[in-house]
Amino acid sequence: MNPEQPGGQLPPPTPDQSQAPAPISGPAPSNNPYEFIMNPQKPSRKPAALIGGNSTLQRVAVIIGIVAVVIIAGAILSSVITAGSKEKTAGLLAVAQQQTELIHIATDGATHTTTLPAQSLAQNVLASVTSDSNSLLDYMAKNSQKVSPKLLTAKQSTTIDASLKTAQENNTYDNTFKDVIQTELNDYTLALQKAYKDGLGPKGKVLLAKQYNSAKLLLTASQSN
Repeated sequence: MNPEQPGGQLPPPTPDQSQAPAPISGPAPSNNPYEFIMNPQKPSRKPAALIGGNSTLQRVAVIIGIVAVVIIAGAILSSVITAGSKEKTAGLLAVAQQQTELIHIATDGATHTTTLPAQSLAQNVLASVTSDSNSLLDYMAKNSQKVSPKLLTAKQSTTIDASLKTAQENNTYDNTFKDVIQTELNDYTLALQKAYKDGLGPKGKVLLAKQYNSAKLLLTASQSN
């Protein structure tokens, strides 16, 4: 038995250490009031949503993106095709404008020439080129290239008109007319050659070849008179 303490009282029982609560693990709390600034807690990352997820908005966004890409690609392809088409038809327009100028000059020549060779040349040019012009404009219209009268006359030369008028006043019209028409016919044949090489279809090539032969005959006639 344990000896009694003075006063006849037993000593207080010794606490059982095995039953004491376990200490709480983790970092000790900080007494620094600015701890949240110095060491902010990092927000937890949420998994990124997949584009092909179940969200209706995400699906709509994907569809819109695909449609936009298709539209842009189509616009680029269309511009390339249109540019190529314009390059091919530009030669035809140059020929049509040259024909319009020849008709204009030949009409003036048929009115003011005084000698038989000059009159014959003017009338032949007028009849031949007018027929070829109608055929070319019809071909262009069937191939979606309608040309306005204003565009056809865009390259008419006021300088040539002035020189013919001056020649009429000076009684040198016939010689001036033959020089002018010969130069214009030469430019006309060159325009036909260029348009022929622009990659037209079979019908276009046949048409231009026929008109080139007619132009060469007219040019030869202008040189022989």
